[in-house]
Amino acid sequence: MDCRPNFAISAALALLALLALLALLALAPALAADRPSQASVEAGRARASYRAGDHFAALAQARVALALDPGDPVALRFEAQLVRDAEGPVAALPLFEKALARAPDDVELLGDYAATLGEAGRNRDMLGAVRRMTELRPDDRHAYFLQAVLSARAGDDVLARRLLWRTAAAGNPTPAAMWLDAVIELRSGSPAQAVERLDALVRRQPDNLAAQTLLGRALLANGEGNEVIARLQPLAEWGDASPYLLTLVGRAYEELGRRAEAATYLDRAVQPLPTEVEAMPVGDGDGGGDPLDPPVAVRKLRELTGNGAMGEASVLAERLAQRYPGSADVVRVVGDVHLLAGRTAAALASYRRAATIRTDALLVQRMAATERALGNAPQVRALLAQRLRVNPRERASAVLLARLDAERGDWRAAVSVLTYTVQAGGQDPRLLADLAQAHLALGDSKRALAAARAAHGLQRGNGSVAGILARSLASAARAPALATR
Repeated sequence: MDCRPNFAISAALALLALLALLALLALAPALAADRPSQASVEAGRARASYRAGDHFAALAQARVALALDPGDPVALRFEAQLVRDAEGPVAALPLFEKALARAPDDVELLGDYAATLGEAGRNRDMLGAVRRMTELRPDDRHAYFLQAVLSARAGDDVLARRLLWRTAAAGNPTPAAMWLDAVIELRSGSPAQAVERLDALVRRQPDNLAAQTLLGRALLANGEGNEVIARLQPLAEWGDASPYLLTLVGRAYEELGRRAEAATYLDRAVQPLPTEVEAMPVGDGDGGGDPLDPPVAVRKLRELTGNGAMGEASVLAERLAQRYPGSADVVRVVGDVHLLAGRTAAALASYRRAATIRTDALLVQRMAATERALGNAPQVRALLAQRLRVNPRERASAVLLARLDAERGDWRAAVSVLTYTVQAGGQDPRLLADLAQAHLALGDSKRALAAARAAHGLQRGNGSVAGILARSLASAARAPALATR
């Protein structure tokens, strides 16, 4: 499922920034206390925690905290959280472990560590950390939630639901708990209940594209095709809309008997992903009257770049950057404008700066595209390989890296990358089709056929997947004949 980042910054940004400043002023006396590193951490959290949007100041505060006391578990935890966002879960784990060596009984720290282990695919180690949490605090809601996640991953939805009920006993479920609850209801054949959970989640987080997409799936399963179209069709108009989202909209039109309109989206869903870069969509709503309010500004930037008015778009992007100099999200949007205007080196500089705060698959793809456009092929491969090391489940990076290996004829490297990602949980038709192709290139008909069948089972309408399956079947049929000669 496509899970694009959101570049909309709340209309309440100015108020939150003011609250952050007041928090900093309140913390000032603590700077002379016995634990100045913790005061610096709290200052960083007040300035950033991704609410006030002063992300770069938060990063600086984390560095100050560690300089004041390199072994302080509070400072290490804060640094680990920032590293996890910027570099991925694997990179953050040593910092969490260093913090736990100093504070082994800190339940909140254990919770962060356990969740990061799960993101890294280390479920057995995650379970050990969660069990330690329950030993220290038997009624901890976060521990119950993490156990529910593990149970759901293991396919035990009954136990996962019971554990989730324990987390909801105090009311006000977290967005993560609402998401998991909806997934369990959907898998259990209760789409109406899933719709109820996801609708509440989307109201709370209107710019959460993953939640909107899953809500579309639940609505479709509940026979509400009209609602799917109303919610997702505007997102499907984007050139880089995910195949999954396009398929949902197409199936919704099919459900309503509007087959011509359905075909438009279903045909797009089976096409290769576009390489063009578009500025990211933002949530609905006018965002107020301020033209530099980020949702308003980003919509205007989309309009200007779409019309080729790059000069005007560049001026607006510069004004936005001046208004919000500490926001990594704004830096990233500015990078998009640079790229669309043909200023590739400037775009790469913006993307690299944004990546020091928060990195995801789409930002990595943008950085790879800019490096490639600048002729930096070795840097592209190094970027993707590093990203996959710290995010073993990131399918898009695996596909790009494997295709780079295939382009230079290193099919064994391509097989290695794709197998690694599939085993880490990457059940994606693109991954599996590419894996089948790589096995075919190496003459391994048996493995090629297994991967091609798995890809076809996930996306039967994809012509390229069907073609790879046909080639794999033909290769497998020839293999016994060759063996008997």
